This record gives sequence, structure tokens and C-alpha cells, in this order.
Amino acid sequence: MPPAERFDVDRAAARLRDALGEPEYTRARTTGHDHPERPAAALNDVSFAR
Repeated sequence: MPPAERFDVDRAAARLRDALGEPEYTRARTTGHDHPERPAAALNDVSFAR
């Protein structure tokens, strides 16, 4: 990933972690490739706009 994009990715990940809570975020990260619809469904409840 280009360094210029790292900040945006880290910011989005932090917001998602805050919204889901650490245990759910970790589960989504570890199982997301096996079940891509689960993390995507969680994004429906998260607003990244400030």
C-alpha cells in the first residue's frame, strides 16, 4: 500500500474497531476472508463521515 494511503486506512480501521468493539473487530479481521459478507454487513452501521 502506498504510504500516502496508510493514514486513511488506519483511520477507517480505528473507526470500525470503535464501532464494533475489539473482540468483534478481531473476529471480523480473522474470519473476513472466509465470510466476506459479515464485515461488510457491519459497515452498514458505521458512518465514516465526520
